[in-house]
Amino acid sequence: RYNLKDALVITGRAYGAQEMNTVLNHHQTNRFLNHQTALRHSYTSGIYGEVAFQGLEGNRIFGGISYELTKNYAYYQRVNQNVGAAQTFSFYEVNFAQANIFEFFGGITQQLVPEKFWFDARFYARRPKLESGGNIPFEERLGVNGSFSYKPISNLKITSWAEYIDKREAPSATEDLKAFALLNVGAEYQINNRFGVYAKVLNILGQKYEIWEGYEERPLQAFGGITFKF
Repeated sequence: RYNLKDALVITGRAYGAQEMNTVLNHHQTNRFLNHQTALRHSYTSGIYGEVAFQGLEGNRIFGGISYELTKNYAYYQRVNQNVGAAQTFSFYEVNFAQANIFEFFGGITQQLVPEKFWFDARFYARRPKLESGGNIPFEERLGVNGSFSYKPISNLKITSWAEYIDKREAPSATEDLKAFALLNVGAEYQINNRFGVYAKVLNILGQKYEIWEGYEERPLQAFGGITFKF
């Protein structure tokens, strides 16, 4: 990490890591996995570089690149089954292969009014490749996400967040999965030091989309509840 000037910071990182996702980790990522979930250790090495400009406190503009090479990268594909003369696809299984991901990213964080109104946004363009030369299934190449928060009074916070996911390759489908954009909104009100209430609405636009090919995600959803702090 190097401070080129008071407001300009350059960060670089090289790293290596070993990990093994549990069955729970895999099923949290893809809830449509079959009951036989393979497990392997993955070995990742990578580099990361970022340049950030912070002209004012609470305001930051940044951009950078990263590259990762992973042995035994876990990815998901639908199981091909033959039922009589017909060929069908049912649940997903975990596969492993060497993969590399190159990513270019940038973003902004702005606190327009301290502790009252702030927002952030980030975009990325990536190249997720398998050792065989094909794209990693179901991983997007472009994406944008952002959020803003507003506190009209100290006890009330209103938040909205959105994301755009570009089209993704689906090997068992006749074409790529379509891109989609999600818009969500929520509010929290703290009644006192212990109790609060909240409400949120997801997928306000009622988008029809699939994260995993063959299983359409839920349309507009509304939630509400009570929070309690110990």
